[in-house]
Amino acid sequence: MNNLCKRGSGLLPLLLFFFSSCSATNERWVLQSSQSSLPSCRRFSRIYMPPEDQYFGLEIELVLSPKDHDHNLFINVFSRKIPPHKNQDKRAVVTIEIEGKTNTCLADRLEGGQRLRVPEDCAQQIITAFLTNKTILIKLQGYQRSIKPLNFPSLFTNFANKTEKTIK
Repeated sequence: MNNLCKRGSGLLPLLLFFFSSCSATNERWVLQSSQSSLPSCRRFSRIYMPPEDQYFGLEIELVLSPKDHDHNLFINVFSRKIPPHKNQDKRAVVTIEIEGKTNTCLADRLEGGQRLRVPEDCAQQIITAFLTNKTILIKLQGYQRSIKPLNFPSLFTNFANKTEKTIK
């Protein structure tokens, strides 16, 4: 019996690895905020959904500024560059599908080609979809990801409430 335990001792870590690798990832939206007591420093927050795979994934990020109620929605990738749209090196096609309805927009392709700034009309569609608990599908050339709203509405509402208190 004792000999059997010694031989099987390497089996436990292997089984733990196997079962943990097969479990679902903890997909949650994350809120990060910068705080500063200096009036000259610009405060901002970001709500983002990390990529499923840190080496080949798609992240969606909403950067919010309480000072001027400005927000920018970014799509980030972490491996290959997002190809430009036809003859427009600084633009890329983003396709968004919400409840079977498809919308295509041209996003600003930032330096390096791995970050896109989504135009305001498309960004507003995405934010509204998440606030009304709708899953969206984002497609870029070479990338695709379905993103659920999960805890986005509560994080966004929390940010909006803090912003109103700061402005008053």
